[in-house]
Amino acid sequence: LQAGAREQLLAELARRAQELESRQQALDGALAEMRQSLQRAVPSWAVQEAAYLVGLARARLEVAGDPVTALQALRAARERLESAADPALEPVRMQLAQAVVALRAVEPVDAAALLERLGTLGRAVEELPMLEPRLPAEEAREQAAARAAGETTGLQRFLEDLWAQLRELVIIRRGEAETPLLPPASRAFLRQNLQLKLEEARLALLRADEALFRGALEQARAWMARYFDTSHPAVRQALDELKALAAVRLRPGELPDLGPPLQALREWLRMHGAEAAAAVAPLAEEAWS
Repeated sequence: LQAGAREQLLAELARRAQELESRQQALDGALAEMRQSLQRAVPSWAVQEAAYLVGLARARLEVAGDPVTALQALRAARERLESAADPALEPVRMQLAQAVVALRAVEPVDAAALLERLGTLGRAVEELPMLEPRLPAEEAREQAAARAAGETTGLQRFLEDLWAQLRELVIIRRGEAETPLLPPASRAFLRQNLQLKLEEARLALLRADEALFRGALEQARAWMARYFDTSHPAVRQALDELKALAAVRLRPGELPDLGPPLQALREWLRMHGAEAAAAVAPLAEEAWS
């Protein structure tokens, strides 16, 4: 009886050992398949990161006009795509390579140098001479010089006297409209407004807002040409500098279109990314059930 019980016990132990071995084999197989699925899913994560980086580069180009940051983002995106061996992504890799080459050829705007030039102009505004009123003595000298040009007839002298009286009422300058002269208080206010326009140009430069940048500089130049002494060398130099700054382009003209590669990456993720993630979940449940 004892021998029979011992044999039954040994048989039961052998059966359980066989079950455990079978279960262990099934578990090892499930884990191996899960590892393979995870390896297949890694490229989808890399492509997702690449799509984010390409979107970031596109935003920096279209919104901020920043080719430097866009170039760095595209280089990082290309590195992410190196781990994805899917041949379907090869056209995207080529498009990104062409975009990198195009951005390398773009000369970035030297914002620091432009800010320094605007700061120099702002400091010079306080010292620039403004227009001064014409004194009556100057008008008298002009009339005397005209009379000394030669003898005139009685009719000519009458016309000249009449013209002189009219000039006392209306001042006419040859070839230009009369510029209204400002009292001292208004002059100080104009200088402040001019400096505010230059500050507005500085802010537009930092935001890469080319229209606002050019508009502020053109308005400042118009005020300076109207109310400052343009015969003075310092004023002429300031006017030339304002004109040169207004001609600066804050955004490069030719930039690569990152819309097609970004759309291709999103389409790849739509087709493959969800599949890889869905394949892992049931395998994990099976391995541990």
